[in-house]
Amino acid sequence: MRQVRAAVGDSGRFLIYEPIRNEGESRPAYPDRFEQINHSAWAALTPEEWAAMLAHVRAADFPEPPSVWAQLGRDAGFSEVCELFTDPTGFYTVFCFRP
Repeated sequence: MRQVRAAVGDSGRFLIYEPIRNEGESRPAYPDRFEQINHSAWAALTPEEWAAMLAHVRAADFPEPPSVWAQLGRDAGFSEVCELFTDPTGFYTVFCFRP
């Protein structure tokens, strides 16, 4: 993130769209909540597609809570961090980092 901060200069912006955990939620609890809330909402997926996607979330998603994203931004030299959008399920957020 420090390299991004250097690249955007003093007037640029850095936007990311990331999976997030709830504040205080453990990493193991995240995929369980993801499965509980999203299984019925993602009804267009076949059982095999859902299983593959959930396996990916369990093995490869390492979401951080918003407070950690904000701290990562400050540590990288961004002075302002804001949440521009969080999806209705609360699993994904667009963050904007400003110098």
